[in-house]
Amino acid sequence: MKYCEVETKIVPPGKKAFHANQKYVNETKSPIEVMDATWFTTFIRSEEFAVGANTGGFFRLQPCGKDLKDRKLIWVFPFMKHGYTRKAKVLSDPERKSQRTAVMA
Repeated sequence: MKYCEVETKIVPPGKKAFHANQKYVNETKSPIEVMDATWFTTFIRSEEFAVGANTGGFFRLQPCGKDLKDRKLIWVFPFMKHGYTRKAKVLSDPERKSQRTAVMA
């Protein structure tokens, strides 16, 4: 965090937030801090957490049909998720890319 720019977003308990064109839904009783930095290679959340427990589930447009081009509305019951891995974002701004190249050289 000391050597590069880190973007953070706090998602309050039971709320939704958008950060870097990504939607985050916090269904826990604790605030979640989303950290986004170009030097992360992966972000791993290994602890178990509930999905849809507060609402009793949620609707989803499930891909189906030939080449998965159609969508079917289904109900997803609450379940426990056993962590996830989030890949780091790729720099798309040419100026930031040149800064990264200069630092690596």
